[in-house]
Amino acid sequence: MKLKLSITFGPEENDAMQDSVDLAGALRKTALKLSEHRELEVGDFGKIQDVNGNTVGKWEVFDE
Repeated sequence: MKLKLSITFGPEENDAMQDSVDLAGALRKTALKLSEHRELEVGDFGKIQDVNGNTVGKWEVFDE
């Protein structure tokens, strides 16, 4: 299995996702959500959100 993260950031995309600090915050928030899953399975997926709750990407588990 693999976990894929896809995040869009930059000043032209989202005011709350402009630099590495914003990116790290979104990754921490996502890590907390992922830790709620006891076992990840192929097909699991979710949103990645910025500090304002806007969707800035997604994560998904897929088969190699």
